[in-house]
Amino acid sequence: MLGFSIEASFYSVLSTTVGQLAHANISWKAGPLNYLINTPELHTWHHVHSDHGPQERNFAITFSLWDWLFRTAYLPDHPPVRLSLKATN
Repeated sequence: MLGFSIEASFYSVLSTTVGQLAHANISWKAGPLNYLINTPELHTWHHVHSDHGPQERNFAITFSLWDWLFRTAYLPDHPPVRLSLKATN
């Protein structure tokens, strides 16, 4: 309708949906889906406080496959104790 392809429109909807779910405060055990998309269970560790887990992990926005390939994925078997937003300069 606006000149976008079906593929681009589908990816836009998928990316927005995954991004919203990743930042939602929901408890969802995604299992093997964590290896493909950025689930809330996985993305929560991106915002972990430095006293409670490693920093600079889980960068993926839509597809967590990139974090697994580049070894920046981190997903222990328990939820983080404390979250934080790192200030940038």
